[in-house]
Amino acid sequence: MLTTINKKKFLNKIKTKKVLNKNYYRLHKSDKSKIQKVLIKINHNAYIAPRYHKKDEMLVILEGLCGLVIFDSKGNKNDFYIISSEKNNKENKYHYGYQINANTYHTLVSLTKESVLLEIKNGPFNEKNNKFIPNWAPKADANESKFFLEKLKLQLRENL
Repeated sequence: MLTTINKKKFLNKIKTKKVLNKNYYRLHKSDKSKIQKVLIKINHNAYIAPRYHKKDEMLVILEGLCGLVIFDSKGNKNDFYIISSEKNNKENKYHYGYQINANTYHTLVSLTKESVLLEIKNGPFNEKNNKFIPNWAPKADANESKFFLEKLKLQLRENL
């Protein structure tokens, strides 16, 4: 069997879940699937709270330009990476994606109006054990999350 993926399907509101400037399009059959595959579209205003997962995760950028920030357990920023689609990577100075080990604090920031990524993780998916957000990370609905996001964007742009 073949499943095609195109923008029309991705933007179909029936299968796409929208959460705070992010769209998720699930490609796997169920939360019980052994491999979880999700298309994620984030815009430049999307705040993704720093987090860690108990499973490795892989993200590959399909469209746009994003920054990946790695933190230590106290919230200090350790590393900044830029990931980019071919369109924004003409000089081959950016990565196409990353695989991040379990228990690594991280966040992702779109540096273009919109970015589209493919996320792959081992399943099954369990909402309670999917992500762990530390106390030092601003909550998504807090005013400080906007300030935090803008500060990250400035720091990431220094790495362009």
